[in-house]
Amino acid sequence: MTKYYSIMLGYTADVAPTTAAVDSLLNGAVKDWLRLNAYQYLVATELSAEQLFAQLKPVLPFGANIIVMSVNLHDRYGWASALIGDWIRKHAP
Repeated sequence: MTKYYSIMLGYTADVAPTTAAVDSLLNGAVKDWLRLNAYQYLVATELSAEQLFAQLKPVLPFGANIIVMSVNLHDRYGWASALIGDWIRKHAP
């Protein structure tokens, strides 16, 4: 069953975001994903939050913070760019 997560990354002042490494890992590890910005992704996957975290942790720099949190795409309200709205509607029509 497909599960949806928000991946939230945090970096200290001396650690730069590593979007290329995270993007590369997600390309092979999950069904679909969308990077909202350098700090947050939406992910569609069969993996558990713990499994996804375990795969992401090695590609992040020392000192980076990460949390993988379940998301209910059907319980939503508001507006966003067409790119974000299209991704959500694709997974939760």
